[in-house]
Amino acid sequence: NNPFLTIILAITRLPHVHIGSVQENILAAEGQDATLPCKAPKNKTKNISIVLWTKPDLGEDNYVLLYRNGKVNPDKHHFFKNRVDLKDRTINDGDVSLILKNVTFKDSGTYQCFIDQIEQNKVWRKDSSSSSSSTSLCFCLQETQKDKKGMEDMLV
Repeated sequence: NNPFLTIILAITRLPHVHIGSVQENILAAEGQDATLPCKAPKNKTKNISIVLWTKPDLGEDNYVLLYRNGKVNPDKHHFFKNRVDLKDRTINDGDVSLILKNVTFKDSGTYQCFIDQIEQNKVWRKDSSSSSSSTSLCFCLQETQKDKKGMEDMLV
């Protein structure tokens, strides 16, 4: 583990109405925890039955966390075992943000959040293929100026 590496989480939101994206950066040093945000729209916060966090580059077994009917499924990709949880398992306010513990460089990639809600015998889905929004996260490795200076001092 290189103590001079900093991981930046870049979030891209693709809203339904707007063309373009909003980008937000979340900094997490290697070994720290990171929060990957995802929230149901205000009018869709009740009766959330399924939350699925995926990492598409993992292949077929790409799910990071599955929450179904009030419980987090213990089966997930082996890389994330004991390292992920929902920020709030009650999800009363529609916040289904993912906590990723002990971040490493191998966590790099895109993450997606899918939400299913049962509402009067209809299912509402928030995902990239519907008319709702989706959130994807990219982990990018970047040296900060402070880290660069520290490395230069070590080499002199």
